[in-house]
Amino acid sequence: MKRRILAVLMVLCMMFIFAACGSGDTTETNGETSEVNEVNEQEKADEKTQSEIPGSTDKALLKPFLATWKYEEKDMFVVFNADFTWSMYDSNKENKTLGKFTVDEYKAYLFDSNKEFVMSVESLSMNQLVDDDGLNLFKYVVG
Repeated sequence: MKRRILAVLMVLCMMFIFAACGSGDTTETNGETSEVNEVNEQEKADEKTQSEIPGSTDKALLKPFLATWKYEEKDMFVVFNADFTWSMYDSNKENKTLGKFTVDEYKAYLFDSNKEFVMSVESLSMNQLVDDDGLNLFKYVVG
């Protein structure tokens, strides 16, 4: 009788140990898998965002845009820098918007600091751009 009780107790202990070990591993694995999936989804979202951004950061295409530009119809300035950053200022030199931009052969695509599209400007000549609203910008020469 003692042997039977001892055998049953041992079997119950082993089942308890296996159940406890198996349960803990599954939870940790699911947690780790969940974290890995979240990282992979974020990387895919970043890649998708990058692939949706038109233009490039090819410095050979930068020349027509690299300058300070003034709107013809309003007192606003747009500055394009060689590091593919841009800023928009009003006539009081208050910074209104800034961010990064990309270029292609004829256009610059401006994005704010949150990587949201702001506008594009098209190069009509070395001294004239036009924005999405059809407003003209001319190279501004500080006198």
